[in-house]
Amino acid sequence: VLRPVIIRDLELVKHGLKWYYREHGSFTPIIDSDRALIMSNDPEFTRNQIAQFSANDAKNFQPYEDWLSKYAKHMEKLLDVIPPGESKLSYLRMLSARGLLPDLHEGLDLLTSP
Repeated sequence: VLRPVIIRDLELVKHGLKWYYREHGSFTPIIDSDRALIMSNDPEFTRNQIAQFSANDAKNFQPYEDWLSKYAKHMEKLLDVIPPGESKLSYLRMLSARGLLPDLHEGLDLLTSP
């Protein structure tokens, strides 16, 4: 995915960049079955798809999506930031100054869990 700053700096829209959006984000066929999981941009459709496999997962899908969106928003803020030197401590200070440490810590726990 192109970062907005790159699109702007290279004037890609001026040079013909066009966006094409997919209705469905993913299609996962189930091996040895005629069933599949389709993830869509429509939360209700996706929840119904998940419910075919797990009512509990379908119930928890929106809270998970909300949390993931919040985490992604914080991560996105860091993509265009030049890290301050090579010191881990200076990087942690920068994250702390931006108020990002609590959410990033929670997200990293999820991403690095077994």
